[in-house]
This record gives sequence, structure tokens and C-alpha cells, in this order.
Amino acid sequence: MDTVRIPVGTAVLSLAGRDKGMIYVVTAEDKFPFVHVADGRRRTLRKAKRKNCRHLKPLGSSAGCTACSSDLMIRELVSRTRRILTGED
Repeated sequence: MDTVRIPVGTAVLSLAGRDKGMIYVVTAEDKFPFVHVADGRRRTLRKAKRKNCRHLKPLGSSAGCTACSSDLMIRELVSRTRRILTGED
């Protein structure tokens, strides 16, 4: 399986671990292949989770959230992504 770099601000789906199926936003890059992800609620910017890129599936572009500077912005992006995936939008 190829590991791809995921840019900051990208919405991702967790594929493995206790958080499997959760939608996050990449908040920072770590030593490759790791990134930090947050959802703005349970995982805030201060408590971002370190996750291997192999265990994440990018869900499209960053939607202009290259500098996700607040939990509110992250929550909005996660919510918008969830609505698009479920067809509610």
C-alpha cells in the first residue's frame, strides 16, 4: 500500500483504530508518514491525535481551510464533509 502525503486542512476518514469511521481534519504534519488530526469536538487543536497516513483516506480537497486556526473552523469543515458524504447537502 502506497503512503501518500496528506496536506494540512484536508478532511480525512479514519480507516483503522478505535476511531475507525470518524472524520477528521489534518491540522499539522509530523515526521512522514504521520500527521496530526482533530475533529474540533472530542479531538481539539490542543489535543490533536497523531495518526499514520496509511490509516487515513483523504476526502477531497482542503476546501480553503489551509490554516485551520480554530476548533470552530474544524467542526464546520467536518460537518460539511459529513453532510456531503451522507447526501444531505
